[in-house]
Amino acid sequence: MTGTGVPGPATAPWPYGRGRPGPAGVASSLGFVLAAPMALAGAAGVAALAGGRPDPPLLACLACAAGLVAGGRRLLAGRGRQLLVGSAAGGALAAIVGGATDPELSADGVSGLVAWLFVVLPLPIAVVALAAAPRVTGWLGGHPARTPAPGTPPPGGRPADAWPYGPRRPDAATAAVVLACVLGGLVGHPVLATVVGGLVVGDVPPPGAGVALLCAEGLVAGAVVLSRRRTRVPLLAASAASAASALVLAVVLLRTDLPAGALLVTVLGAGPGAAVAVLALRPSVGAWLARR
Repeated sequence: MTGTGVPGPATAPWPYGRGRPGPAGVASSLGFVLAAPMALAGAAGVAALAGGRPDPPLLACLACAAGLVAGGRRLLAGRGRQLLVGSAAGGALAAIVGGATDPELSADGVSGLVAWLFVVLPLPIAVVALAAAPRVTGWLGGHPARTPAPGTPPPGGRPADAWPYGPRRPDAATAAVVLACVLGGLVGHPVLATVVGGLVVGDVPPPGAGVALLCAEGLVAGAVVLSRRRTRVPLLAASAASAASALVLAVVLLRTDLPAGALLVTVLGAGPGAAVAVLALRPSVGAWLARR
């Protein structure tokens, strides 16, 4: 921090300093999240190989998972994005090839493949798009000519302590935004894929699909609003609705003698929704919002 209250080059966001831009952090975080299912798919590929049934797309997922973790770490450190982007693109390609050659999906025809692509492609595409953002390009390239000298006030007559030139976004807010986007994708895309696949073959959408899609859209919209330092109310409402709908579904599954499904829905649905609300309610997030 300089004497004028303006962050120095080491902390200020690009292009006013060398601070890491938001898209780089989100791309790395989503890369870590994507590495988990990739690693599970790779483990399944190793098991198939040990059983004498090699599956090249699944084995490729294992290499992509390692590349996503290593590439995410490299991008966070400002050492390049090629490994992260290449691993995400490779994972998407492996998923496409695996879906096209899977006998069960092939039996469903075009609708099965479309539903599969709706589920597996959004996260890799998001990683590549965020890592390729112009702000990330400028940050990795340095562009010293575009970095004002220490003490230079922000453009447009904004106060020296106005975000993003002053208080840094707290980690709890960033974690809430990333988790909400991931949860929205995990909730919304399978439901959307089911609805689209059903409409292709003329089936009626399943009950509760509309509620699930609204919760998913609300999580993503609330995350965008919070990331822009407006308010956390929409994100809190969407996370509460998501957790509540997951608990209702868990109760329904319990009444139909499916305790394993109820536990899975509670852990994967209600748990992350509650975690988003807890993170967004942290005092550091409230103080950050109050200082805008």
